[in-house]
Amino acid sequence: MLLLILLFSIQSLFASSPIIIDLKNHSKDYFPSKGVKYLEDKSNSLTLENILKKRKTLPFKENKKNIIALKRTRNPLWFHFKVIDTSQDNKKWIFELNYTYFSTIDIYYIKPNKTFTHYKTGNFKPVQKRQYPYTIFCFDLNIKKNVPYDIYLRVTKTGPILLPIRIQSYRNFLKSDRNGNLFVGIFTGIMIIMAIYN
Repeated sequence: MLLLILLFSIQSLFASSPIIIDLKNHSKDYFPSKGVKYLEDKSNSLTLENILKKRKTLPFKENKKNIIALKRTRNPLWFHFKVIDTSQDNKKWIFELNYTYFSTIDIYYIKPNKTFTHYKTGNFKPVQKRQYPYTIFCFDLNIKKNVPYDIYLRVTKTGPILLPIRIQSYRNFLKSDRNGNLFVGIFTGIMIIMAIYN
């Protein structure tokens, strides 16, 4: 009986950990989805400070699909995963949300010492005033080599939530931008169809 309890405790510990995205190849694009944790803030009151203090007890769920597609809600949603840059090149990464219909987006890159970088954007911010002037949401992923970072996203939107995240090198980002609108249209269409039939 004691052995079963121990095994269950170990499984629960690992189950509570979000996926870690290892950015080791600058020629590859990364799409965090399966294993990403999410939480609906039904009180509409959670802050990052609340999340960090209570994350072991908050009812985060695990996304078990290859896309992040959630049911209609008016409440804020929090998402959590980890990244680490183990690549050999000193090149920067770009974090993209290839979906244009978020009212607000808060993204936090958190170091192990709890210091963090915060970006805030959404449809309220004109395209020309965003970090990158595109209809999709793009941010510099400012992380140090071989240091694990917690990534937290807080998004608000009326309606179903689709969260197509892509992390890619700046070089790939520049090459893909020419076909960005086509990519967004195809990707969003596929996600909507999959969300309807799942």
